Amino acid sequence: MNTDQPLPPSQDGGCPHLQRRSFLRGAALGAAGAAVLGAGAVVADRAAADTGAGSGSTGSGRLIPFQGEHQAGILTPTQAAASFVSFDAIAPDRASLQDLFRTLTDRVRFLTGGGTPPDVGVASVPSDSETLGPVVPSDGLTITVGVGSSLFDSRYGLAARKPARLAPMPVFPDDHVVGSTELHGDISLQICADSRDTVMHALRDIAKHTRSGMQINWKADGFHADPRPTGTPRNQLGFKDGIANPDVTDETVTDALIWARAARAANRAGSTAAPTR
Repeated sequence: MNTDQPLPPSQDGGCPHLQRRSFLRGAALGAAGAAVLGAGAVVADRAAADTGAGSGSTGSGRLIPFQGEHQAGILTPTQAAASFVSFDAIAPDRASLQDLFRTLTDRVRFLTGGGTPPDVGVASVPSDSETLGPVVPSDGLTITVGVGSSLFDSRYGLAARKPARLAPMPVFPDDHVVGSTELHGDISLQICADSRDTVMHALRDIAKHTRSGMQINWKADGFHADPRPTGTPRNQLGFKDGIANPDVTDETVTDALIWARAARAANRAGSTAAPTR
């Protein structure tokens, strides 16, 4: 997998695996430009999203802001469920790639805010599966978008914008990757929420709306267990995760360890890197 890099929206932002020491140690590998995600237009029922109408129907009711200096899902208190998804970009040209990111931005904004999907009439395919009910809940959902080094090849004229340290994940000793196609990726999504079905719904919605611009390459699911009975929970190997994490409420710590700095990153200031294995 590439050292995919999240691009900026919210200060609230973390997910099961991004809070590990390996993430922080790998953060120097590269960072993505904040401007890759287009502004885009608000879709669906903005009034319902603005008032949090989706937060109370199901799920936790937690709403994590989409807008912000940084993307949500990086410093966010850990949610219960996550999926890490790698996509191959299939947009035919640069203009289509820009359209893809605008659509992606629109869907992330709506899904994380919650609200009522638009009624498209009986003659059209329903705009939502309603697996979460007639109103989409926010449910602590964050969707963190990143790009891999392969997106900066010759297809879209982005080679000159490639971050100097951004590179494919190297092969480690005893890795068995011969013949495997489930490696690396052009675009990554880290989807986290307080319920597994919210994560699944978000992925299906995004895949449906972006099918002409990107296709799933591989996916890995994760979860965060509750403490038993108290304190830091153990993972499935019996280790306690996160006990040596730095204090991410301290801006001096996050500025030093997580966020790319303007002096070094130019147009990537405020972004970060997420090596994924």
